[in-house]
Amino acid sequence: MVEIEQLPHPDYLKYPKHRTLGFFNFQENARNAAEAILREGWSEEDLSVYEGDYGVDAVDAEGTRHTLKEAWSRWVQKFLGTGEWDLVEEADQELRQGHLLLSVVTENEEQKQTVAELMILNGGHGIRYVDPLYNEQLTPPGHHPS
Repeated sequence: MVEIEQLPHPDYLKYPKHRTLGFFNFQENARNAAEAILREGWSEEDLSVYEGDYGVDAVDAEGTRHTLKEAWSRWVQKFLGTGEWDLVEEADQELRQGHLLLSVVTENEEQKQTVAELMILNGGHGIRYVDPLYNEQLTPPGHHPS
C-alpha cells in the first residue's frame, strides 16, 4: 500500500507540462487513485502530491514565497488570465479547503485517458491535462464526486 506521504511533494508548482492533474477531497481517495496508477505501470517518481500548508506554499498563488523569477511567473499568469492561472487559482482554493492535488506524468493520449479514468473512479474532480501548448479540462466544470 502506498502512502501519500511517501510520494514526491515538490516545493513549487511549475507549469506542469505533459501531466494529468486531479483534486481529491480525501487523502484515502488520492491514495487509492495513486495505487491504481502505480499498478498500471507508473513509478512513484511520476506522481507529485500537493497538500496542506506545504502544498499552498508550493502553489504560491500570491507569488511571494519563492524567487523573483517565480513571482514574475505568477504575475504573468495572473495578468494574462491563462489556463495556467486558472490551475494555480483553483489549486490554491482546493488546498486551503484541505483537499489534495495529484499530478501524474502522462506523455500521450492513452496515458492521459487512463489516469483521468482512474482519478474519476477514485473520487477525483477538476481533472485536467496540461501540455506545453494547451490546458484541457477532462471533467465537466463543477463535477464533484457525491
